[in-house]
Amino acid sequence: MTDTEAARRLTLLSLLEAAARLEVRTGLVAAKYCRDCWSVLAELEMGCDCLDAAQAMVLSAEHWLDGQVAA
Repeated sequence: MTDTEAARRLTLLSLLEAAARLEVRTGLVAAKYCRDCWSVLAELEMGCDCLDAAQAMVLSAEHWLDGQVAA
């Protein structure tokens, strides 16, 4: 497995985890993040070269989730 493929798989798993954490949250922000995670997952699965965007999506969603826990 190449480094690129390993990073892609790790990002897919991170997106799945973030989407699962977001699905149990209520509110418009959580719904939007969740929808965006699933959208990026679909694009990655279709072969889109959007790994950087996917990683940014994961970081952004996790940051928001962490802020909600702290609040």
